Amino acid sequence: MEQREFAKRIDAQVKATLQKRIDDARKAEAEARANADAEAAARAALTSPSVPLARTTNPTNCAINNPDSLQAIINKKRCFSPLDYAPTDLVDTGDVTMRQEAADHYSAMAAAATAAGQGFSASSSFRSYATQVTTYKYWVGVSGSVQADTYSARPGYSEHQTGLAVDVKVGSCALSCFNGSSQYVWLRENAATNGFIQRYPEGLTSITGYTAEPWHWRYVGMAVASDMKAKGIETLEQYYRVEGGDYRQ
Repeated sequence: MEQREFAKRIDAQVKATLQKRIDDARKAEAEARANADAEAAARAALTSPSVPLARTTNPTNCAINNPDSLQAIINKKRCFSPLDYAPTDLVDTGDVTMRQEAADHYSAMAAAATAAGQGFSASSSFRSYATQVTTYKYWVGVSGSVQADTYSARPGYSEHQTGLAVDVKVGSCALSCFNGSSQYVWLRENAATNGFIQRYPEGLTSITGYTAEPWHWRYVGMAVASDMKAKGIETLEQYYRVEGGDYRQ
């Protein structure tokens, strides 16, 4: 009797193990298919003249004529032209992928923060147009397009595409929890001397178009960043007196 019970238990364990392998294989296949579909959608969007995901009726209305400028302003009313623009001087430091000058100053800023006991790392830096297609589509799937537009840029409208923006974190603390960190306080005090500004400050959503993002920092050059801080101006829209806010519908 005991041998039969033992054999049954072994048989059940073998069946359970086999079923788990089958389930894992199906899950892996589904994930691979989903990734392939996302990549295919991104490639298709790159060649689509209308780019329906971005809901852009006429991109030329908000074209950026100087996307290579360190002070180029990308917001919900100012997009890239062409939408799939990419900078030509990107470098990969191992922590960030950014334009050369921005990467150099980010590395210097990160080193200074570490020396001050306020070290942080990057969670995201350059994102291509194709990547933003996938990113935006994901967040629309999570919370719907209206809500997603408050915190995720439509493809062709993302600052990350400039190669001048970086999202930072402390360990596993990224996004909103970064607001309560001492590293955030340090950046607010010292980022300008390294040419960076917090791009989406608290209470200025009507101007920038986005809710506050304490983790999102943008390189604009030391002269501009220092001048903005000295004058108490927190957004590029206010500094250059250009239109911002919500998308043109």
